[in-house]
Amino acid sequence: MTTLSAKWPHKTPVLIDPSKKKGIFVFLSLAAVVTVFTLKGDDIISHFVAAHNRDILLPQMAQLAARGKPEAVAWMVMNDPAFRSDMHFDALKAAAETGNPQSMYLYAQILKYQKNEQGAHDYIVRAAAEGYPDAVLALSKDALR
Repeated sequence: MTTLSAKWPHKTPVLIDPSKKKGIFVFLSLAAVVTVFTLKGDDIISHFVAAHNRDILLPQMAQLAARGKPEAVAWMVMNDPAFRSDMHFDALKAAAETGNPQSMYLYAQILKYQKNEQGAHDYIVRAAAEGYPDAVLALSKDALR
């Protein structure tokens, strides 16, 4: 028993004894961290792994996208906010016109944003015909409306 505890007159000093508060605080903090990591640990790890992989891939994918590779253009649109500018819009359109289903779907989303519903629908139909899952899902949702 510490000298501070000896001066504390209560019979159950655990929750209110100032000398015990630090230990309880450390224990509860550790318990909270363990609980959060147990519940969300996979999501936290996946987030940092994806960010690390994105940082590693970015320079090479930018070079491939500059050469007009459709998969690289689609990857850049999905992973690099700076690539989503008007000057790269033509690169995505060219990638969509090559028949890359992901590029067609992404281009359709841009057309939909620009209020070109018919053009967006046409590209979604083409992407779904190639088996792109998001396009198939979009068509299924449209059919249910």
